Amino acid sequence: MKTYFIIIIAFTSLFSCQNIEKSQLTTKEKKWAYEGETGPKHWAKLEEESNCDGLHQSPINIIDVNTISSNVLDDVKEMDFEGETTITSITNNGHTIQYNFNGERNKLNFNDKVYKMKQFHFHSPSEHTINGVRYPLEIHVVHHCEETDSYIVFAILVQQGEPDPSFIFLERHLPVGIGITKRIDESYDLGATISDIFGMDSIGVYTYQGSLTTPPCTQDVQWVVLKNASTASERQIKLLETLMPKNNYRDTQPINGRAIYHETITELF
Repeated sequence: MKTYFIIIIAFTSLFSCQNIEKSQLTTKEKKWAYEGETGPKHWAKLEEESNCDGLHQSPINIIDVNTISSNVLDDVKEMDFEGETTITSITNNGHTIQYNFNGERNKLNFNDKVYKMKQFHFHSPSEHTINGVRYPLEIHVVHHCEETDSYIVFAILVQQGEPDPSFIFLERHLPVGIGITKRIDESYDLGATISDIFGMDSIGVYTYQGSLTTPPCTQDVQWVVLKNASTASERQIKLLETLMPKNNYRDTQPINGRAIYHETITELF
């Protein structure tokens, strides 16, 4: 499963820093944090009209023996990714390191709704746990449906192990200071990358209905958590950790009767 991490990180392997734009964090972005009086326990009060105290929150602890065999992802009717897309920028928003790209033509169809791929970002240590195990790193690949304002998020867990050669981009394009966006505007063959991820013979995943893991904790989120973790070296993981708030993760949330499914993806194209 190391391949997943290499492929996702490969999105950035052709990045070249051109223009650096400083952007002030908005009041809303400053309002919450991962510790103290603005930490997760206070998010519901800090964020007006948020769902942070809702009953279907994320992340969760996935206990494998309690999951149910299903075929939720059979409702993915098609995945359509253009051959060449534009990586637009890298952002440090004060909460995570985020990679943004043009998602207008990179999308999937789920339950007859179109979800466009928007960005991916990091949490260290991981937000989801499996059988109580928390991993050093977690990557979220975010897809958004404008029609319903709902999300599909793929979560990739990363454990310490063999170094990942594609992490070279970290030294090349980081650090990114808080409130700074580095413009990229580089073309990349995203279609081939996505085909490699989801064109494998089989991928084991957990799926469940949850929320975004940061305010406003929107609850209409279909989570797809890959079962097997990828690997990166201790040095590579620590490099990312130093650029984000310490422990930028939310604690696992109550299940509250939700069904957690497991399935094997054999074909999405």
